[in-house]
Amino acid sequence: MNCLANYYDLQSSEAYPVTLSVVDGQLLILRFNNSMLWPMEQLRVSERLGKSPRTISHKTKGFCEVADLAALDELLRDLKYKPNFLELLQHNKYSGLACTVFFVIFIGLGYFYGLPITSKFIATRLPMASLQMLDSGTLESLEEYGILTPSKLSKERQQELTAKFAKLVREEDKYSYKIVYYASEAMGPNAFALPSGTIVMLDDLVNLSGDDNELMGVLGHELGHVQGRHAARMVLQTSAVGLVATWWLGDVSGLLAAAPAAILGAKYSRDMEREADHYGIALMRKNGLSSCYLASILGKLENSLAEKQQQGKLAKETRGSNKKLPKEASKDKTFSRLGDYLASHPATPERMHVLCPAH
Repeated sequence: MNCLANYYDLQSSEAYPVTLSVVDGQLLILRFNNSMLWPMEQLRVSERLGKSPRTISHKTKGFCEVADLAALDELLRDLKYKPNFLELLQHNKYSGLACTVFFVIFIGLGYFYGLPITSKFIATRLPMASLQMLDSGTLESLEEYGILTPSKLSKERQQELTAKFAKLVREEDKYSYKIVYYASEAMGPNAFALPSGTIVMLDDLVNLSGDDNELMGVLGHELGHVQGRHAARMVLQTSAVGLVATWWLGDVSGLLAAAPAAILGAKYSRDMEREADHYGIALMRKNGLSSCYLASILGKLENSLAEKQQQGKLAKETRGSNKKLPKEASKDKTFSRLGDYLASHPATPERMHVLCPAH
């Protein structure tokens, strides 16, 4: 089998037309009356890339460029050329499909396992100054957009709750958190922890509770999130770009924009909830309080949520097919997106049983 090619001798950029053939298992390169024999073991054949020309290279004597790919395939068969494993994979449709499936699985495993592990690693090593920057930036954003408004609880009531909880906390943990009070029509009965340890307690949750020990249970649970740096981990997981920048540069500025949405929309994993529950249970029991108080407030929150859903359903039926004004629709959309305490802290029967086995 003969094959036309251009030969480059590496001495100049000029291409010389040659004819390629096989003699005794070696590549014969014929140019006018001159010829060269290249042993197969000294050759390197470029991989196929669409319809682009391929090359046959010698270690020291240059290379031949072939545009006729069909003729080259026959020449290579005569040379008994065996493509490497990677080349076989690239041109096999089944291996291509397998690689695609593997890639999807790899991305999935990275998202569900790799990202949480990486975010935990980084969150536990972030300096407190960086975490405090996330706290202040989040609160400023929530205040600016009117999601958080000044608390209507009296200063005396706020101080009373703060002092009660301080008596429950271990001495070494007293400076790891700070409780702040706000009102929020959008978020309803809620409490949440920010990355550096700021615990936000909302008026509606205080008013819903009939016993301060229930609020102590909520605060104990939130302190468990603080100790596990769960909020920081959630922010890092939500912003992959910010996670990379924080890891390599130690700069959290890229996370500031993502932090408010990440914290408001946070859905803690089962492991995070379990860690926070165990911390809260241990804290309550150490102070002679039952963890059933936390189960009790969760039950009240579930009932409150059910009532709101029923009211919303009735209101929708009353309106019938009347369309909402754009402003009203936007407001409802914002409220539904924020939800309440149960949106980020699901009160599953399993959790309720752990908190209060007799519940």
